[in-house]
Amino acid sequence: MRILKIKEHETMGLYKITSVDLIKDRADILIDCANGGSWTVSVKDHVEISPKGIKKRYDNGKYEITSKKLEQLKKEYTVVMAN
Repeated sequence: MRILKIKEHETMGLYKITSVDLIKDRADILIDCANGGSWTVSVKDHVEISPKGIKKRYDNGKYEITSKKLEQLKKEYTVVMAN
């Protein structure tokens, strides 16, 4: 059995913050996923969502909201796709 060394080991550096990371940090609401007519979102502590338009509140603090509610929130807060 032959073992070939492909490349010298490179030490990994510290994670460098990208412009995408900065945009996500500044966002008030992150869209985690689309669920066929509704959206799962994560919100920062200062964001208040009225119960109307919320389909479900998950234990991890995320919300499933309607498309209409998302459009309302976009007018008031900074909304960004998480992925």
